[in-house]
Amino acid sequence: FCLSDSFTARVLWKLLETVKFGDTVSYQQLAALAGNPRAARAVGGAMRSNPVPILIPCHRVVCSSGAVGNYSGGLATKEWLLAHEGHLAGKPTSPGGSHPAGTRRGVRGGRN
Repeated sequence: FCLSDSFTARVLWKLLETVKFGDTVSYQQLAALAGNPRAARAVGGAMRSNPVPILIPCHRVVCSSGAVGNYSGGLATKEWLLAHEGHLAGKPTSPGGSHPAGTRRGVRGGRN
């Protein structure tokens, strides 16, 4: 990215390397992975500035409440992408598995 050392670049990189096909992560969990657990709103801003939303899968970032959240391609597109990957509405899963965060493979130190 041309955002080299910014928080946005760290967020997008963590999303790309950590949250795999079929997984989701909450804005708060992703903020913690990027080094600032109190920056959940800034993660939303990073998602909005994602230059390649399909390659850097911002559709996998959801609300910790279980709400799908926003998506630049529209809510219907985000819901379709999540369903296509096998994740339907509900709590975020942990990166690396399709189990609800905080159960089997939750993000270390993250809260739902």
